[in-house]
Amino acid sequence: MTQENNMQVPFFTFRDFPDGIHARIEQTLVEEYRRQQFILGASVQEFERSFSDYIGVKEAVGVGNGFDALVLSLRALGVGPGDDVLLPGNSFIATINAVQQVGATPVLLDPDEKTYNLTAQAVNQAITQHTKAVIPVHLFGLPCPMPQIMQVAQEKGILVVEDCAQAHGAVVAAGK
Repeated sequence: MTQENNMQVPFFTFRDFPDGIHARIEQTLVEEYRRQQFILGASVQEFERSFSDYIGVKEAVGVGNGFDALVLSLRALGVGPGDDVLLPGNSFIATINAVQQVGATPVLLDPDEKTYNLTAQAVNQAITQHTKAVIPVHLFGLPCPMPQIMQVAQEKGILVVEDCAQAHGAVVAAGK
């Protein structure tokens, strides 16, 4: 096997970050480890406050990861067995797994070929009597066309759970 064929692509690496970030991350990790309060501690409360301010909402709740956030949101909305949940077919597997975790059926939709995001037209065409919710997944910092998706959801009486893991702080321009 040649060197070229043996190349491994890392799942995650810190790269292209500002100078000094590695040392700050390491220091923060050590400090949190020494505190031994990983759940509901002062750091989590500060994160929740800062994040809610950043995205302009009254409250935010920190959870372990995006999968947990989706599962908890779907459960809170009563999504479960017998329900279909619409989502883009190009989403990360955790989105599909979250739907399956609550016992619902994921229905994968083709994304827009230019934006790679879910469209209101795709959502509208896929709704059946079993559709309970839709999960628009905002990708690459680009939000889905939420005003149009929300209009379809309201007209058809389905729930919306936004997956913003790749678009924190992104906004939908008025009329888009």
